[in-house]
Amino acid sequence: MTGLADEIKAEPSEHGGIKRRRIWQIADSLDPEDRAAFVAALNDFSVPAASIRRVLAKRGIRLSESVISNYRNGHYGTL
Repeated sequence: MTGLADEIKAEPSEHGGIKRRRIWQIADSLDPEDRAAFVAALNDFSVPAASIRRVLAKRGIRLSESVISNYRNGHYGTL
């Protein structure tokens, strides 16, 4: 049986769906220190989305700038 958090993450939403889950998937795949840095960067509007995308790409993690922008505009909820 899965936990409530897993069920919520897997549930499609009206706004975001797979893209919203992608942000959560990335956050969940990181160690606690990197997760905190990732979430802080997402929530810090002074950090360009392009910078976040490039750093993640260097680690082999794909995330588009538009997904970051949509997250920042509240389309996917918060982490």
